[in-house]
Amino acid sequence: MNFMAFPGAPDAAAVAAAGVARISHGPFPFRAAMRAVEDAAGEVLG
Repeated sequence: MNFMAFPGAPDAAAVAAAGVARISHGPFPFRAAMRAVEDAAGEVLG
């Protein structure tokens, strides 16, 4: 069974204990990184 992690989801240990074989983080790390880049650029470019 696969599982798509998302903000607010149970932690990886709990998901693995439920029998999940693969945990995907989907687009969430990329989106968080892009949000941080946008915020930093906004501060620099003002």
